Amino acid sequence: MRSNWKLGSHLAIAVVALLLGALAGWGLDRALPADRAARELVLLAHSNGIPLQPFGLRDSLALAVCEQSAKRPYAEVDCLLPRGGQPVALDPNWLGAMQAKLVPWYALRDRLDSALRGDQRAAWLLATVNQRIGRIEELIRDATPVNDPRSVAASRDASAADQPYAKLFNAALLAEGLRYNALSGSFAIVRWDLARLIDDRTRLLERVKLHQMVLKWLPLGFGLLTAAILFFGFLYAGPAALAVGGLLAAGLGLGLAIIGDASLRYGEGAAGFGLNPFLYALSRQVLALVLAVVVGLLVLFFCRRVLSLANWGGAHLNWVALIGALLTVMAYGFSPAAGSEILKIWMAGLAGLALASHARVADSARQVVSGLWNPWEIFKQSMPARLSAPQVIRRELSRTLGIFSLFAILALGAAAVLFQDLGGTLVSAAVFWALMSLLFGPGAGGAAILVGAVLALLALQTDKVAARVDLMLSPMSAAVSDFARLLKFEQAARPDGYGLGTIQWCSFEGACLPLQSLSDYMPVLLQGALGPVSSGLVFIVLALAYLMLMWVCIRGVARSNHGHRALYASAFFLFLAALAQSSLTVFGSLRLLPLTGLGLPLLSLGVSSSLSVVLALALLASAQRLSRDRP
Repeated sequence: MRSNWKLGSHLAIAVVALLLGALAGWGLDRALPADRAARELVLLAHSNGIPLQPFGLRDSLALAVCEQSAKRPYAEVDCLLPRGGQPVALDPNWLGAMQAKLVPWYALRDRLDSALRGDQRAAWLLATVNQRIGRIEELIRDATPVNDPRSVAASRDASAADQPYAKLFNAALLAEGLRYNALSGSFAIVRWDLARLIDDRTRLLERVKLHQMVLKWLPLGFGLLTAAILFFGFLYAGPAALAVGGLLAAGLGLGLAIIGDASLRYGEGAAGFGLNPFLYALSRQVLALVLAVVVGLLVLFFCRRVLSLANWGGAHLNWVALIGALLTVMAYGFSPAAGSEILKIWMAGLAGLALASHARVADSARQVVSGLWNPWEIFKQSMPARLSAPQVIRRELSRTLGIFSLFAILALGAAAVLFQDLGGTLVSAAVFWALMSLLFGPGAGGAAILVGAVLALLALQTDKVAARVDLMLSPMSAAVSDFARLLKFEQAARPDGYGLGTIQWCSFEGACLPLQSLSDYMPVLLQGALGPVSSGLVFIVLALAYLMLMWVCIRGVARSNHGHRALYASAFFLFLAALAQSSLTVFGSLRLLPLTGLGLPLLSLGVSSSLSVVLALALLASAQRLSRDRP
């Protein structure tokens, strides 16, 4: 009888979860743009008749003229100044090769001209091709030698950027769709450049097909994913999980709607974006979301094994610190975003284990021993003498947490100095500060803030931080124009926003939002999509949700007498990290703080937008399930 009732209740929960998931899928479908035909399909359809020109970096004319001029490999010279600023004699063969590079561009223009004539919606695509051809032809004309002695003398006296070689080099970059970085001495193929219609149509077609397939099944898949989150959340954490799971699904769905809009419409009307640089973004975000949910479900399904691992980690903090530090360094070697996310998760997990293992001991010691962390008492402890009982307690706590603190400080220093990850360092520092405050009292927290203030003043002396402060204080005159474009976008969207599915990514003058918009500037995109009032309400709701979940976690740590309080503590610090990251991103986009390069959790593009939050929810649900099941 009891098993039948349990089965019936599970079926009822599944039905409710499916209904709510269907509602979430329908809402996402309505939030996506009405026209979901990628412009790349039109361009691909009308460029198939052009002979394909396979291309790799070793086939690059720009790279070849650089190496032939310098007589050395391109990685060893500045290709803009291959002879240290001395004039470079142009080889006639280079000019002939440059003219040959224009042949497929002419063919592309002719095909588009005949196919798109009279189509106002796609007219700008043809204009973009014409603009590219015109610019290349202009550079070739400027690079072509003339017999007039006055022109020769003027060319000899011109700056390096105006030399015929530089003109030809830049023309080759435009024709081949390359980007050259003089600081690193590297060439890169721009995947969204129109040149990919000439040399890489197969790969472009594969990306378009993947994008169209994701768009087709996204509402259904998101609905099923939402249903799974709600169903398993209810089973493990009870009715409250429906509200939390609904909020999680709403945040993820809102982020998917904005990223889906960008994957279809970013760059429309702008001459520089014939192909969409965010064509890949939607499939990447779906993959990141699925990965995060799979990790969360694995934590739920194997919560007892996770508990055993947490108990082992609490008894071996030194090993956890060492392993986490190595993984963080390896992740930074893979990508800055991966390193920042691993650093955050490692610091939160390490802090959770330390809090669960030593919070009660430290609290009891503070109540029993007066002046436990008094600097004079700590100094006397270092003197060779017979230790009193309070000094023994202080020494044991210091020894246990010393290695953890050492690894944490070294990791933060490496992240800030070696990897220049300002955002990840600040979030992880917030986690470390919270741990010190909870373990050692407000005095330690105040001291940590003082040290942080001194380090911040030192950081202001660096060029990177100073540039970001300048960007915050003088957005319209700073060297980087990001904020200038963002402010114009925000002002044009007032008072109610453009609406989901109709975000104006580019102005009528053709100036588009920065490519970092889907990560660093997501709060500004929210203002543009929803308006300042609704976007502000979104952040307030998220912040309150994080605070509520942190309160549930810390209450679990205080009330639990068993090993699973480490799960509560780790979830607490992960929610704290999400709150700190959200605050830094929002205030940075509002120019109340310098930009940190962080995305907005649950909404921004990338694995870091959802992994740590979903992991925190899974740890909290597992801890509650284990607490309920324990006799």
